[in-house]
Amino acid sequence: MVDNKRISVTQKQAVLDAQMMAAAGWDGARIREKLLSTMYDCSVYISLDTLYYLKKGGRITPAVAALGTLLRIKPVLQIQGDKLDTYANARTKKSARTMMLDAIRKDCRARFGAGETAGRACDSKNDDGLILCMAYTGAYTDEAQSWEKEIEDAFPAHAGRLLMDPLSLSISCHIGPGAIGIGCIKKLQLTD
Repeated sequence: MVDNKRISVTQKQAVLDAQMMAAAGWDGARIREKLLSTMYDCSVYISLDTLYYLKKGGRITPAVAALGTLLRIKPVLQIQGDKLDTYANARTKKSARTMMLDAIRKDCRARFGAGETAGRACDSKNDDGLILCMAYTGAYTDEAQSWEKEIEDAFPAHAGRLLMDPLSLSISCHIGPGAIGIGCIKKLQLTD
């Protein structure tokens, strides 16, 4: 077992990467070493629909939840490695979505180097060496479908090939229904 600090769709990609390395003849120790050395090669942003579940789980105080609900705050959380932090607070779902798309664009360029060679960028028509993913709580509803379309419109090179899954129950029970997320993962290179 390898704890490479990933969750949800980024963890799924780590499993797919491990399978690819095993198929290429890598032994378990080498696969483990590669997964650990690339553990921070991903970034995730999640927008919550409600503060109720964060309050219920003790992650925020009832006063903060009440004020946030009154102001209709839509928190945007970020996960980079094993740390979950508040990234920003939005007033509407639309602004939360825009914040997440902008954050992923920034990470594509600043953290993962997309856009630095041959004019490539995370949202270009070229292969940028990244995998984009999306996640959502609950069923694949109209909300998740519209989020998928918005991501594909923002990143046309990734249209039709988003890594997409519902968030696990262990995450969903803490953030509640209606949450949506986006992530990017640097593609694994089979070199040392």
